[in-house]
Amino acid sequence: MFSFFKSRGGARPLDDYLTRYLTATYQMSADELGKLQFATTKTQLASQNVTTFRIFDPSLANGSAEKLNYSDLDGQADAIQFEGTFASDKTVTEIRDMRKQSS
Repeated sequence: MFSFFKSRGGARPLDDYLTRYLTATYQMSADELGKLQFATTKTQLASQNVTTFRIFDPSLANGSAEKLNYSDLDGQADAIQFEGTFASDKTVTEIRDMRKQSS
């Protein structure tokens, strides 16, 4: 179920778990989600090891999507759609909607 924790390196397509979560929480269509990828990094939050991730639109990112890693997305706010963290037990602890709000 959490296959995205097994692979390292560049960005990759959304895992089924994230796809289901974003569909249920944000009512995103399969077409919208199919265009997104995500990148992860390990970090520590409140003395707990967590995985931080960024879900992004590769068409808005600078660089080759399959070679982008988490830090490559620094300064590319337009490309980042969601950011969040997973706890060490693989449960979602937070997902923030980073998409620009229409005025």
